[in-house]
Amino acid sequence: MVPSECKPSEAGRAKRSETPPPTNRGAKGAAGENAGADAVRQRRPDVGAPIAAKEGEDATVASGKAAVGVGKAAADGGATALWAAYLAALASQPVRTKALTSAVISSFGNLFCQIVVESRGTVDAGRLLRFALLNAFYVAPVLHVWFGFLNRQIPRPGLAGAALRMLPDQLLVSPIFNFGFLFLLFSSSGTLVVPSATDLWECIVSSWKLWPVANLLIFWLVPPDLQLLAGSLVNLLWSVYLSTL
Repeated sequence: MVPSECKPSEAGRAKRSETPPPTNRGAKGAAGENAGADAVRQRRPDVGAPIAAKEGEDATVASGKAAVGVGKAAADGGATALWAAYLAALASQPVRTKALTSAVISSFGNLFCQIVVESRGTVDAGRLLRFALLNAFYVAPVLHVWFGFLNRQIPRPGLAGAALRMLPDQLLVSPIFNFGFLFLLFSSSGTLVVPSATDLWECIVSSWKLWPVANLLIFWLVPPDLQLLAGSLVNLLWSVYLSTL
């Protein structure tokens, strides 16, 4: 019989016996790689959590800023609307608006004088009412007419025009105005009392310590429609002095 070429020889069998048996390396390697990946994932920090927390903090801060902005806008809007309403009332009813403004500011000055300057235990309501009425029915109407006349007759702008309006205001009208004020104040108790020359002179000299500079700045810097308001604010200090008479 001819030997088959597929039949292994002795040398071939010996060589195959020296070859090491195959191992299950693929399964074990895959398991080891998976275990290593799990360990890396366990050791790696969760970067998503701080990012989410920071985004939450940013959203809270943004909402807080938005709330503050809305509140500020509402406050600004309220003040703007109130000022616009005052200007509208000043344009439609100037004398009434100026009278009420002068009375309110004068009342604050009188209250300050009684409570803070004089340290009174109780407020003199009659005195408070007298000054409020004097400012509403004498000071505001007279100065409304007088300031309007000055601005029409001497419309020159700037500091020079303000000085030209201030001079007749203080040298001519102020003594007459103060005499009328003192006469109404002293007679408010029911008996007509004419102020003496000494009382009038002291009042005029005291007013010259304040009003020339004040009215110069008012005539120079304040629009005509608001000049009486500015004068009423200055009059807050003046009322403190007059309340002690």
